[in-house]
Amino acid sequence: MGNCAAVSSRRRRKAIINYGLTSLDLSRHIDYTEYIYHMTSDASDMYIYKDEEEEEAPIIEAFPSFLVQLTNLRELNISFQFMKEIPDDVAYLSNLRVLRCSENKIASITPKIARLTKLEVLDFHNNCLVSLPEELFSLPTLLSLDISGNNITHISNAIRNLITLKCLNIADNRIESFPYAIGFIPCLRVIHCQRNPFQDIEMSMLSGSSEDALHFIHAYVSSHKEEVVVDDEVDPSSEHYTPYYDSFVKGSTSTHYRSKKQPRSKPDPNRSTKFLYSDTHYFIRYAVADESPKPPLPEDSRQSPVSDGNPDEVEMTEIPLSLFAFAGAGVHAVHLGPKDPKRFNAQVLAQCVAGVLYGCAIGDAIGVGSEYMSPNEVMTHYPSLAERVHFESASTSVLQCSFALTSEGSMVEIESPSISTLPPAAAPTHPTLQFPIQYSEFIRDRHRIRWETGDWTEKTDLAFLLLSSVIRKGVFNEYSFADILTRYKYEGVTFFEDTAGFGLVNTLNILANTASYTHNPIECSEAVWIGANKNNLESQCIPHTLLLSILFFDDDAKVSENAIGCCKTTHYDLRCIGICLLLSRVLCYTLMNKDGVRESSASRKNLVFSCYSNVKTYFSEPQASMIMKEILEVSDDWNSVLRIVDTIQEGGIGEVFECCLYALFFYIYDYPFINAMMRIFVQGGSSAVNCCVTGALIGAKIGADEVALSAPLLANNLLHRDYLEKFTNRVLDAIHL
Repeated sequence: MGNCAAVSSRRRRKAIINYGLTSLDLSRHIDYTEYIYHMTSDASDMYIYKDEEEEEAPIIEAFPSFLVQLTNLRELNISFQFMKEIPDDVAYLSNLRVLRCSENKIASITPKIARLTKLEVLDFHNNCLVSLPEELFSLPTLLSLDISGNNITHISNAIRNLITLKCLNIADNRIESFPYAIGFIPCLRVIHCQRNPFQDIEMSMLSGSSEDALHFIHAYVSSHKEEVVVDDEVDPSSEHYTPYYDSFVKGSTSTHYRSKKQPRSKPDPNRSTKFLYSDTHYFIRYAVADESPKPPLPEDSRQSPVSDGNPDEVEMTEIPLSLFAFAGAGVHAVHLGPKDPKRFNAQVLAQCVAGVLYGCAIGDAIGVGSEYMSPNEVMTHYPSLAERVHFESASTSVLQCSFALTSEGSMVEIESPSISTLPPAAAPTHPTLQFPIQYSEFIRDRHRIRWETGDWTEKTDLAFLLLSSVIRKGVFNEYSFADILTRYKYEGVTFFEDTAGFGLVNTLNILANTASYTHNPIECSEAVWIGANKNNLESQCIPHTLLLSILFFDDDAKVSENAIGCCKTTHYDLRCIGICLLLSRVLCYTLMNKDGVRESSASRKNLVFSCYSNVKTYFSEPQASMIMKEILEVSDDWNSVLRIVDTIQEGGIGEVFECCLYALFFYIYDYPFINAMMRIFVQGGSSAVNCCVTGALIGAKIGADEVALSAPLLANNLLHRDYLEKFTNRVLDAIHL
């Protein structure tokens, strides 16, 4: 058996290919004397200093052609060599995370480097670069860029597109005009720009710490918006320009157990802040409410990089790293939404998409009140609930009702003399509950005190963060989602004074605490699944997967691809994937078939069976197949639902099936939104995620207005209702509605 050093280069490369190398170091490890020769010589001169046995550190003059076969490569180091360019071949390394090519003679970089969409670290310091390709600034996950020690004379304003960038080094170049566009990079924390011949800035302003330099840059950008051009054609003052930090989504979760009231945003003057039952829409689409042209968001929601004391404005130093997920360019930067918008009724579809988001958020905020309780504990903590909540059925006649408030703040339904009968397909068979529970009645125990009254939980937070990330990038990326999950665990959203994200349990918590999760999300997810004896059937995988589908609702291939990829990133089990895929298909087909007329329960049940026929292979195990059959065939009988719930819980089948049962039952049968939420509420358990998912499906069926009409006080008292409305309008802008 020979020594490894004697193995030929050919055999070594063959072994690398066969075993799928993920890290390769082709740099020359040299001492100081060799470094001096390296800096003053070319490749031909270096051969006289090369030891005959120095095969481990060959001299490289061109990008090695054999690297194109190493498609699994994630880290590549070709430093201290003599390469003169980065050619098109680099695009084959699609899984590359780290590329180090420092101390070479590189004078040009191929524009195809933009295809390295997973690249996080890029190091080109001490080369011969004069300019950078514009395409380099479109890398979606780049965290560190080092181009110091080159001959670069100009930095394009497109550098602002590196929204995930945390560390930038442009020192020791020949840049005369300071690139103020870097002030629009939301995540930037470290910057080095010394020893450049800047003509428009005093070097003393940049000689301090990175924090001081960034503070100066942000202040300058804020006070000189008319001078700082961030695009070759678009001025920041233009109404069509949207800065990267323009829209912030509620991040939920208080920082400490002691509740702290968060400042509310300014109310929109174009709509009343009070709920009116008649002749008023609860959800206002800005484009519909006012015919005059407006930007996607109201002006008072646009954030300035430096606060002037207004609590609604945000300093750049307050923006958490996790905000890269939803801080981005205009939402029209990528094509999302229906492929043929003309075939849809835009107003009806916008109401239903808004209904998904409102149903999800309100349901989540309701469900947390009984989360992780048993049914007996729910009735113990809420003793008046049994008297106030009744589940009797009624005829198909619908009473025209008005509402009044009791002295306790509960909503009372008052029957009016007139009775209207809706068409059979649209007639609900259950009257709206008169006395639903309110947020203020929730007990403040160790679990619930972590959220403020009327707040939603991490289910909605993660779903909104993921939606915003995909809106920015146009595609789902498991690495971005893994980063969102990890950063949310440790940072929360500091815009709402969070220092951590609460609520992550079991699998999500384990993954967020796994060091390699952001680099190998699918592999880590599979490892956690195997460690749980291949039985981590948790329902926390459903909310973010379900909401993701609305961005591509009429593209079945993308819906399936994204649902599978999103679920596998956290829950590797086929049964979890199957249920996520089933509910996503049901949601999307519901949106596709919206024409202003509500379908009958029979037609919705047929739709569910049709969707299940395409995913039943995910439930090949006899137990899973049996329970899915019971779920699909359940009748409009609440006792039947409870019997199936008992079967799931007693058999340890998995809470993901329980969530699927509630969601499909209330989707198929015509229950008012608040009735569905209260029925799930009294069952406790994973009530927050069950209400969240069920609310989203009901919202797709009935629209945002009916969701709010069913529970007006709960809708109005949602802690961050204003942010929900802004985010909903942003999603509708993204899908061109």
